[in-house]
Parts: sequence; structure tokens; C-alpha cells
Amino acid sequence: MTPRALLTIASLALLLAATASAPAGDADPKQMKEWLALCDEWMAAKDDAAKLAVEAKAAALPPIPAEAVKPVADRLFDLAGKSGPKIDPKGGYFYDKKSKKGLYMVATSPKKRSGLLISMHGGGEGQGDAGGAHGTWATATGNGMTVISPEVMTKVGSAWNEEPEERMVLEMIEAAKRTWDIDTNKIYLAGHSMGGDGSWMIGGRNADLFAGCAPLAGSVMPYMKQGAKNKRATPVSSYEGLMEGVLPNLMHAHYYICHSADDENEAIHPDDIATGHLKRLQTLFPGRYDFHYERVNGIGHALPTGGVKP
Repeated sequence: MTPRALLTIASLALLLAATASAPAGDADPKQMKEWLALCDEWMAAKDDAAKLAVEAKAAALPPIPAEAVKPVADRLFDLAGKSGPKIDPKGGYFYDKKSKKGLYMVATSPKKRSGLLISMHGGGEGQGDAGGAHGTWATATGNGMTVISPEVMTKVGSAWNEEPEERMVLEMIEAAKRTWDIDTNKIYLAGHSMGGDGSWMIGGRNADLFAGCAPLAGSVMPYMKQGAKNKRATPVSSYEGLMEGVLPNLMHAHYYICHSADDENEAIHPDDIATGHLKRLQTLFPGRYDFHYERVNGIGHALPTGGVKP
């Protein structure tokens, strides 16, 4: 639900309540039925003109008493939570099939109530696709998870750290909750390579949404202050902004990080530095920063041997 849509819904609730002059007391059942029916009609309206017509009907009703404001507002927001796009269990294009924006693949859980895993592929300039994350599917569905594997809309090395891709991931999560009975305490984010970058960054910026995140052979992208020199041109140990940009948000988040020292595609040093900061945060705030860093050697840019561990 976009901020604009929420604002419009809130405006309708305010319209119904505006200049209320009816005396306090129980709302008339017949009038309450009319107001709730208008909520349903407004949410079902196909365009702005139809919504304006419903609002005109609402304005013509007798003033709404204070006792009826909350039930009407609750009805509007309940309907808003159920409206909007859903996920096609067969996969498809989330935004626009014609322009092929927002391609995604799905592997559904055999359980009626399931967790949710957003599995992000690797790649880079002109490379990477939704099918590249398929290695996580069988294990996840076998553990009662529904998996959505989105594909970046612009294939560049920083794609999962771009605003359109982050927004797509967050909107897919909301759409998944409208599509299936998702346990919101079991929503996870995982990715390899470029997808590992996204697990760090999207997970770090939205840590309250996820039960856990798994950056695999990825790295934290340093947060650059406006006007700062490009720290990529200096030794990696001088990276600034990791603390300010992402890591403090990981309080009470659960992170599994795996990276190989001989990875020639993505250097391990940013993960070394990030986990060093996390260790210091653990010291400052005991019990509040939960992560496991599996620093290995000999697997290059591959996924962790034996899969992701608890």
C-alpha cells in the first residue's frame, strides 16, 4: 500500500468524521451499515472518478458520531490491507508483464501456513537471473518455507542496493502476505554474491521485517556521506560509514555470514571489518547482536559447503 493510497483512505475516514455534530451515544445501526457499505464501495471503485462519487455519497450522510469513527476507520484499513497485487504461484512479472518489469520465480511450501524466503541471485553488469537462486529452493520448501526469487530490473553490480529493487522486495513481501498465510515471524532474506550484498543492505535497512538474513559471498557496501572521498580508492580498513549506515540496525536481528578468504569475485575484507564492528557492538550491548560469521577458505566464490547453517 503506497503512502498516497493510505493518505487517500485516511482522507475518506476524516471526511466521514469531519464536522461531526451528532450527539454522543451509540451509532444508529442503519447508518453504521450505510457507512461500512460505503467503505466497501470506495475500496472496490475502479478509478478516481468512481472514488470521488463514493466520497460525495459519504458527504451527504448525516454527521457521523464519534463512536462510529473508529469502526469505520478500522474497516477502511482492514480493506486496504487486503487490497493490492498478489503473487502468482507460477511466477511472473510483478510490475508489468508487457514491459517485463519485476520478473520473479516461486517455489511454494507444502504447508498451509508457511514462512517466507526472499532469495536473491548474484550477477553483475548484464548478468544474473531469478533462476540463479534455485539452489535454496528445495531445502527451504522442505522446511516449510515459501520461496520468492526476484530478478533485478537493471543488471548492474549494485542492483540489490538500488532503490527500485529494494522497493520491489518490500512490496513482494506485502503481496506474499496477501497471497498466502505467511508467518510474519518467519520471513527471511538470503542471497549469494550480488545477492549477498543485498542481504546485508536490504536486511540492514529493514531489519525489523526479517527473522534472519544470510549474506553469502557478499559484502557490506560502505555508506558514503555527501561530499566524502570515495573510500574504495583507499585501503579497505579505512572504510567509513559501516557503523552509521547499516550495522547498528542489526540489533536483535539474526545474521549468518559466510565468505571464503580465497574469493576472487568479492573480497572478504569488508565482511571482516563489518563483523569486527558487530563484535564490538556485542560487547557494548550484550545479547543484542546475534550473528555467526563462517570465515572459510578453499571454496572461492561458491556457496557454503553443506548449505546455510543455523
